[in-house]
Amino acid sequence: MWAGHGPVDLKRALAVSCNPYFEWVGEQLGYEKVERYARLLGLGEPTGINLTGETAGRVPSFVRPEAVGHLSSHATGIETSGVQLAVLISATVNGGVILKPQMSGPEDFVPRERWRLPETTRLEGLAAGFAAAVNEGSASAAFDPDVAVAGKTGTCAQLGWFASYAPADDPRLVVVVFLRRGSGHGPGQRHQ
Repeated sequence: MWAGHGPVDLKRALAVSCNPYFEWVGEQLGYEKVERYARLLGLGEPTGINLTGETAGRVPSFVRPEAVGHLSSHATGIETSGVQLAVLISATVNGGVILKPQMSGPEDFVPRERWRLPETTRLEGLAAGFAAAVNEGSASAAFDPDVAVAGKTGTCAQLGWFASYAPADDPRLVVVVFLRRGSGHGPGQRHQ
C-alpha cells in the first residue's frame, strides 16, 4: 500500500501510474532482468523502420543496485523514441511478438516479425491495467465512448507521454504522443 493510491496491484499501478509500485518491481527483479527485458522489447537499438535517420536510443549497460528502482519508475538513463514505445506497447498486447514498424499505406501493410519474447514471459494483467488507465486512471481524458482505447501515461525529461492502442479488445492501431512540459496525465487533463 502506498499513500494516495491505497492498495496497489499491477492493474491499479498501471491505471494510476504509481511510481512506488514500479520502483518496488524493479528492485525485486534487479537490473540484469530489467535490462534484459528492455532490450527484448526493442529498447536501445533501432527498430528497423523503413525511414532514414533512426537512432538506437539508450539502455544503460550498468545501473547501481540502489538506482534500479528509480530507473524502473522514471526511466532514468533510458533514451527512447515514440516508435520504440509503439513497438513495446504492441508487443505487450499482441502476445509478445516484436514487429518491425513500417511506413506504408493500409493496402501495402504486411506485418513483419522481428522476434518473439520468451515463452516464459508473463503478459497477463497488462491489458486490464492499460484499459483501466483510460477508463478510470491517469489517461481518463482519452476515454471515448465510441472506441475502446487503452494505454499508459508517463512523465520523463519534462515530457508527458501517452502510449495507446485501439480498439482495446482487438488492437489494430498503436498511437504514441509526447507533450512538452506534460504532466503524464492523458491529453486534455491538467493536474496541479
